[in-house]
Amino acid sequence: MEKNYCRNKNALIYLTYNSSRHIISNLPSLISSAGQVFSIIAIDNCSQDDSVLLLQNMDIQPLVMDKNIGFTAAINIGLSLVPQSYEWIFIVNPDILPLSDNWMLRLTHGLPDECGIVGARLLCGDLVVHGGGQILQNPVLSIVRVPYEIANKTLWVNEAVGATRVTHRVGHPMHFTKPAIVPWVTFAVVGIRRKMLDDVGLLNEEYWLYSSDVAFCFEAWYHDWEVWYQPVAFSHETGGNMKTAPKEVHERGQHDTRLWLKREDEMIARLQSRINQS
Repeated sequence: MEKNYCRNKNALIYLTYNSSRHIISNLPSLISSAGQVFSIIAIDNCSQDDSVLLLQNMDIQPLVMDKNIGFTAAINIGLSLVPQSYEWIFIVNPDILPLSDNWMLRLTHGLPDECGIVGARLLCGDLVVHGGGQILQNPVLSIVRVPYEIANKTLWVNEAVGATRVTHRVGHPMHFTKPAIVPWVTFAVVGIRRKMLDDVGLLNEEYWLYSSDVAFCFEAWYHDWEVWYQPVAFSHETGGNMKTAPKEVHERGQHDTRLWLKREDEMIARLQSRINQS
């Protein structure tokens, strides 16, 4: 389950779910370009492909679930296994590729002690950049489009699930080139300070697949921890494994989106109240 590369103070939680086509290129690149030594805690969410075998062939023994328990619960298992003495915990999805050396070192370099969570610069395609999350002044309609449904035509086809003020920042490669404090970051690539985890606790498992990252960042702010964005670049195949996920996985993701939208106003008001008090 855990692969030690040296005495270290960092851990990488690596969650797989039918991820074999990504593991071959993704994981060796993450390891070779990290810039720091670390331990790998690998968890497999009951993959039906060769994900487990590929990890084992890399001398990494994953903790294999007997069913798909979802992103949030699996990540919480990984977080619970990180030794108390570690400093940073990184979560990186298999559909991510680092675009520069020393990504782990660069993500945490120069951050203040108050920073509990740090996210990265994600390039999706040639031009689009997700530079961390934002909270809009006015809500915009959220339309769900999932690649899986282009072929299956059963769920989420142009379905309006509600109006939201929480969304990604999207721009071009010349945008988002400086570190910045942000309300939240996506957990496709994220660093979590171990001290903050002790203070805040684990992710909210009411969210099975989506929105637990946003909710966790809000919890960090409620506990007086800052959330930062660092312009460390990764390529991201958005929704990589969702393209082949079964119908029930999409249904759980849809439920998460609706659950967040029900709670969003209260969560944002609570966050803004907390920030105004500080």
